[in-house]
Amino acid sequence: MLVHRSFFRGTLSEMKWNTQTITQPDGSVALFTLPDWRTFAPEELLAELDVLLLEGRTTADNIALLPDPTFAAVVGKEEEVEDRLQKLWGPAVHMSNVLQTDVLREVVKEGTVRLSDYSSDLGMHEGVYRTFLALRDGEAFATRTREEQKIVSDTIAEMERSGVALPSHDKATLKQLNAEISAVEEDFSNHLVDAQETWEKQVEDVSALDGVPAEVLADMQRVAVRKGLSGYVVNLQQPTVMAILQHATDRALRKEVFVAYNARASEFGADPVLDNGPLVRTILALRRREAQLLGFEDFTALSLDDKMAPSTDEVLLFLERIAAKSLPRAREEYAELETFARTTLGIEQLEPWDIAFVSERLRLDRYAISDEELRPYFPEGKVFAGLFSLLERLYAVRIAEDTSAPVWYTGVRFFRVFDRSGALLGGFYADLSARDKKRGGAWMDECVTRRTLAHAVQLPVAYLNCNFTDPGEGEEGYLTHGDVETVFHEAGHVFHHLLGQTNYAGSAMGHVEWDAIECPSQLLEQWCWEQEILQSISAHRETGEPIPDELCARLLAAKHFQSGMASVRQVELALVDLSLYRMLSTDVRTPEELLAEVRSKVRVTPVYPDDRFLNGFQHIFGGGYAAGYYSYKWAEVIAADVFEAFKESGDVCSPEVGQRFFSTVLAQGAARPFMESFVAFRGRTPSEDALLRLTGLL
Repeated sequence: MLVHRSFFRGTLSEMKWNTQTITQPDGSVALFTLPDWRTFAPEELLAELDVLLLEGRTTADNIALLPDPTFAAVVGKEEEVEDRLQKLWGPAVHMSNVLQTDVLREVVKEGTVRLSDYSSDLGMHEGVYRTFLALRDGEAFATRTREEQKIVSDTIAEMERSGVALPSHDKATLKQLNAEISAVEEDFSNHLVDAQETWEKQVEDVSALDGVPAEVLADMQRVAVRKGLSGYVVNLQQPTVMAILQHATDRALRKEVFVAYNARASEFGADPVLDNGPLVRTILALRRREAQLLGFEDFTALSLDDKMAPSTDEVLLFLERIAAKSLPRAREEYAELETFARTTLGIEQLEPWDIAFVSERLRLDRYAISDEELRPYFPEGKVFAGLFSLLERLYAVRIAEDTSAPVWYTGVRFFRVFDRSGALLGGFYADLSARDKKRGGAWMDECVTRRTLAHAVQLPVAYLNCNFTDPGEGEEGYLTHGDVETVFHEAGHVFHHLLGQTNYAGSAMGHVEWDAIECPSQLLEQWCWEQEILQSISAHRETGEPIPDELCARLLAAKHFQSGMASVRQVELALVDLSLYRMLSTDVRTPEELLAEVRSKVRVTPVYPDDRFLNGFQHIFGGGYAAGYYSYKWAEVIAADVFEAFKESGDVCSPEVGQRFFSTVLAQGAARPFMESFVAFRGRTPSEDALLRLTGLL
């Protein structure tokens, strides 16, 4: 493989991109472009952004004036501008999520306003809209590929959802609404990041932290040292909170941490300025006005307009069916939990801060298995090696680490992905540890999107981000089995992005229907419960031996532990999301009251009286899942049905089935509707029973 190195540099930005021009084994040419994080300079970003936004507006105006528009002249030019924007602004958003600074926050906030204005103008550009209509209605349209036809049709539909057909005064109103929504959602997310750091607790005596895993204790001690304190620091980072709630024997400590975490970004928090309660109401009102202005009954109808699900009512019926199958089991599981707490642990009344702790003790009692018994078997390196081996087997790829690629933080790793011929397919970063100023949770994002250019293919690059316990500088992290599932989940998203074989950014993975996009991620999770894979991803900290058969059997026996409670929890979140975004302006209920109504129907565990869950519901108020949280359950059905195809083959790691899933689903990206891809793979539409069987509910 021949490689030539060059540097791309924007006109003003100090950020550089290292581009490799690669001659693939078949003689074709590919461009592999990575950010040089060492040159990242947020102070220069807004000036460069203004240059590119002006170029984008000029391009749109020119497209609108084309007398005889062609696909290449329209879509090709638009994607060129969008690609340059992504390469400028994508790293800024990424860095704001993983290593935020005050300067970067202000830059991203201001840039978000400018991008919202730009996006609104392009979405409402009547000249561009007429040009796309001309492409669709022209004689040449029938000769275009299915992928190209779909891009044109999808663009027209998206512009109509963006208000292109509205009268001028309504366009101005919608544009203002879009700007306000972007700004408020950015504030919502920033409040959560800041609120996480408004509370901490210094603990001098380690006995007060009895039960907390050694890895987490070590991290608490490192935090204390960094702050010039003695002992240990308990904070609100996710690994710490979960460790306390799940393992700390001190009930008062569990309550203190639970209440503090629950109070994040609320009127009960340390800083009233960070209260997200008013922002929740503002976002709901703005989204409602947006939907009504565009002619939709409510925001759920607008949200579902470009998803797989045909209507809100169909989604609600789906959730009701899942709830009906899950609730009886969930109630039984909670009754068992109450009995165990009372008879074994002496807890007469279960409280919210007891649930995770008692559940862990019950699982240990019933199956003789715990996260901390498993953690020493899952070193990060071995987990990745086993994951890569599985992916190589399923999709005929090879994954190799590239230690020469610049990264933004110590411990971040970069990997290249090749096909069986040795052709480079793309690459991805892995940033696994929690830290200050890093967004909570786990997520995948796009760095570079695949595009076929005139003389080369631009290869895709992705980010894989998690928030696991920081192992300390130079030390290898050890993961819980739940952490392992998270890695596999996000890797599913990464390879959905990297294995797409589409020619245009507009049909890449990011444009797959939102309620299908979780399918490849939830599918990959399933192999975490296969004995063969468990042994391939495990190597004990002291002996290097894989997880023994007896321990593996106990883990697998516990697979369906509290599956009913887990299912109704997801249903609850989905119903809350849909219910909130269906609220009318005449509705006198508060969001908290509506939340309580939904919970009264499907929740089986106790609720904290001063619950402020909504104030931290990042997915639907700042994470792109507004009126779409049901997607997790919807896609879970699809993923379960896909996994059954592997089971039915007689080889759960079948390369034949893997290649068929690759070619019919992953490779297609958004070049065709996802349901068509699923039917091409499975020969029928998805079955809900597959999910019920997989989770032990049927």
